[in-house]
Amino acid sequence: MSTPSSPTPFSAAVAAVRDGRPLDEAVDELLSQLTREERLWLLDGDLPFWPGMADMLTNGYNLTPSRWAGSSGWASPACCSPTARAAS
Repeated sequence: MSTPSSPTPFSAAVAAVRDGRPLDEAVDELLSQLTREERLWLLDGDLPFWPGMADMLTNGYNLTPSRWAGSSGWASPACCSPTARAAS
Protein backbone atom coordinates (compact mmCIF):
# COMPACT_ATOMS: atom_id res chain seq x y z
CA MET A 1 0.00 0.00 0.00
CA SER A 2 1.42 3.36 -0.95
CA THR A 3 1.39 6.33 1.37
CA PRO A 4 0.33 9.73 -0.01
CA SER A 5 3.10 12.32 -0.10
CA SER A 6 0.99 14.85 1.80
CA PRO A 7 -1.42 14.04 4.62
CA THR A 8 -5.05 13.64 3.64
CA PRO A 9 -8.01 14.30 5.94
CA PHE A 10 -8.45 10.54 6.24
CA SER A 11 -4.81 9.82 7.11
CA ALA A 12 -4.85 12.64 9.67
CA ALA A 13 -7.98 11.17 11.27
CA VAL A 14 -6.41 7.70 11.39
CA ALA A 15 -3.34 9.13 13.10
CA ALA A 16 -5.48 11.03 15.60
CA VAL A 17 -7.48 7.90 16.49
CA ARG A 18 -4.27 5.91 16.89
CA ASP A 19 -3.08 8.64 19.26
CA GLY A 20 -6.20 8.26 21.39
CA ARG A 21 -8.81 10.56 19.88
CA PRO A 22 -12.31 9.04 20.15
CA LEU A 23 -13.38 7.49 16.86
CA ASP A 24 -16.77 9.27 16.90
CA GLU A 25 -15.05 12.66 17.07
CA ALA A 26 -12.72 11.84 14.17
CA VAL A 27 -15.64 10.57 12.05
CA ASP A 28 -17.76 13.63 12.82
CA GLU A 29 -14.89 15.92 11.80
CA LEU A 30 -14.34 14.05 8.53
CA LEU A 31 -18.05 14.11 7.69
CA SER A 32 -18.27 17.82 8.48
CA GLN A 33 -15.75 18.47 5.69
CA LEU A 34 -17.97 16.83 3.06
CA THR A 35 -20.83 18.43 1.20
CA ARG A 36 -24.25 16.80 1.42
CA GLU A 37 -23.79 15.50 -2.14
CA GLU A 38 -20.44 13.92 -1.22
CA ARG A 39 -21.94 12.24 1.86
CA LEU A 40 -24.77 10.79 -0.22
CA TRP A 41 -22.30 9.66 -2.88
CA LEU A 42 -20.40 7.68 -0.24
CA LEU A 43 -23.42 5.41 0.18
CA ASP A 44 -23.17 3.83 -3.27
CA GLY A 45 -19.45 3.47 -3.96
CA ASP A 46 -17.67 3.49 -7.31
CA LEU A 47 -18.41 0.03 -8.66
CA PRO A 48 -20.91 -0.01 -11.53
CA PHE A 49 -24.08 -1.97 -10.80
CA TRP A 50 -23.75 -4.99 -13.13
CA PRO A 51 -20.08 -5.78 -12.43
CA GLY A 52 -20.88 -5.41 -8.72
CA MET A 53 -23.86 -7.74 -9.01
CA ALA A 54 -21.75 -10.33 -10.87
CA ASP A 55 -19.08 -10.10 -8.17
CA MET A 56 -21.67 -10.61 -5.42
CA LEU A 57 -23.09 -13.67 -7.17
CA THR A 58 -19.62 -15.12 -7.83
CA ASN A 59 -17.73 -14.25 -4.65
CA GLY A 60 -20.51 -13.66 -2.13
CA TYR A 61 -22.24 -10.66 -0.62
CA ASN A 62 -20.01 -7.96 0.88
CA LEU A 63 -16.82 -10.01 0.56
CA THR A 64 -14.99 -7.90 -2.01
CA PRO A 65 -14.04 -4.44 -0.71
CA SER A 66 -15.07 -1.58 -2.98
CA ARG A 67 -13.47 1.84 -3.23
CA TRP A 68 -15.48 4.79 -1.91
CA ALA A 69 -14.46 8.41 -2.15
CA GLY A 70 -11.73 7.34 -4.52
CA SER A 71 -11.90 10.45 -6.66
CA SER A 72 -12.55 13.00 -3.92
CA GLY A 73 -8.92 13.25 -2.78
CA TRP A 74 -9.58 11.68 0.60
CA ALA A 75 -7.30 8.69 -0.07
CA SER A 76 -9.38 6.42 2.12
CA PRO A 77 -8.82 2.69 1.89
CA ALA A 78 -11.47 0.32 0.59
CA CYS A 79 -14.63 0.25 2.66
CA CYS A 80 -17.09 -2.58 2.91
CA SER A 81 -20.27 -1.01 4.22
CA PRO A 82 -21.73 2.49 4.50
CA THR A 83 -22.82 4.06 7.75
CA ALA A 84 -26.04 5.84 8.53
CA ARG A 85 -23.95 8.84 9.54
CA ALA A 86 -22.98 9.54 5.94
CA ALA A 87 -26.58 10.32 5.04
CA SER A 88 -27.23 12.63 8.00
